[in-house]
Amino acid sequence: MSLALDARGNMLAGTESPGRLYRFDAADHPYVLLDSEMTELRAIALARDGAVFVAAVSRGDDAAAQSGEITSIA
Repeated sequence: MSLALDARGNMLAGTESPGRLYRFDAADHPYVLLDSEMTELRAIALARDGAVFVAAVSRGDDAAAQSGEITSIA
C-alpha cells in the first residue's frame, strides 16, 4: 500500500491485488481514480499542477522488469 495527501488534503491510497488508486474525501468517502491491471501500486507522487503519478508492479512479469520496460497505465 502507498499513501499520499493531495493539495486539498484528500488522502490518496494505492492498493495491491488489485492495483487501484483511491481518493478519500473529507467525509472519508472513497473514489476509485484508477483501476489498473497491475498487481500493486507501490508509490504515489504528486506534481505541483495536481497531476498524480504512481509506480506500479505486476508480479510474474520478471522479463519486463529485467528489461527495464515501462508501461503507462493512465
